[in-house]
Amino acid sequence: IFLSRLSCGSNCANRSGRSFFVRRRLISRLHVSILAWCPESSTSGTSLPRQFSGRVYCGCSSRPSQWLSAVNASVETAKTLHATHLIDSFVLGNPAEEIFPAIYGASHVEVVNSLGIIETYDAAAIIVAADEAAKTADVSLIEIRLARGMCGKSYLLLTGEVAAVEAAIKRAQKSVEPRGMFLDSSVIARPDQKLI
Repeated sequence: IFLSRLSCGSNCANRSGRSFFVRRRLISRLHVSILAWCPESSTSGTSLPRQFSGRVYCGCSSRPSQWLSAVNASVETAKTLHATHLIDSFVLGNPAEEIFPAIYGASHVEVVNSLGIIETYDAAAIIVAADEAAKTADVSLIEIRLARGMCGKSYLLLTGEVAAVEAAIKRAQKSVEPRGMFLDSSVIARPDQKLI
């Protein structure tokens, strides 16, 4: 996600000759934003960080199943410790690659044959729904809006052939309904281009 912003900034800056300074500024912003989440001391070779209170610890190993189980354990611990403040949570073992550009509004969709919309009560449920929709049928995710000024509600816009969009919306709805987070969905065939 940061890399897409970085490449856009670099392309724009190359024209004016400021690419080095733009790149350095963006990297500095990234470092400042993740500094609060870094452990205060080295944790290599240990199962847990030495000072992990109030921090999130993420890492990858050579075996994906090992780090997925570590992420699951971290999520379960957070659920236990902060159950009164928790609305919803999820862990995706192999998320669809289209999710990340859609969250940041960086998806490039040229033709909108049909428009699928699904709305949920929280941000976690819409990401799970987007993952299910992207993996179910040949659809493109246009945008995922995560609870910005909507009291936690989130929605997903996707496009493709009408049948593919309907199948993706149905599958996404089935994945979210058991949690009680599904709000509404709709499919619009051949929407006006001004709508998008």
